[in-house]
Amino acid sequence: MITARNDGAALDRGSAMAVDDVRETLAIQKLLARYSYYVDTFQAEPWVGLWTEDGEFDETETGTGFHRGRETLRTFFGWIEKTMKQQVHFGGPQIIDILSATEAKGITYSIVEGFTHDGSSVRATIYYQDEYRKVEGIWLFARRKIFNLLPPVLGDMSHD
Repeated sequence: MITARNDGAALDRGSAMAVDDVRETLAIQKLLARYSYYVDTFQAEPWVGLWTEDGEFDETETGTGFHRGRETLRTFFGWIEKTMKQQVHFGGPQIIDILSATEAKGITYSIVEGFTHDGSSVRATIYYQDEYRKVEGIWLFARRKIFNLLPPVLGDMSHD
């Protein structure tokens, strides 16, 4: 618990650690926001840059595969661009646990809606189970796995 005096000074020695956790949690929340923004605005390179070199994205539950490493993630993003015309990720509640100075884990709820290039509707109510790693002072996705909360509406997700 963070306890502060009116002048903002901490009352107990454990507060410094709590403030550090809050700072790290806010940095991870920015990572989560950037993820949605970059994927929804079809910015491949910034999106790929949110992952560690060996980052894993597991979407097997939604039928869109398992992707490991930045090159594979870049290829997967190409599939997103070929498949989706418009999309939006509405971020929901987040649970973020700081495990160490360089490791954290979290759960993020999301509703994803969009339209494929042929006009089919897409909607998924999901949560992500995440592992984050701090590399050179920046939090990145080390692993992200999707779980369906409701049956998805996927429309025509085929592509050439």
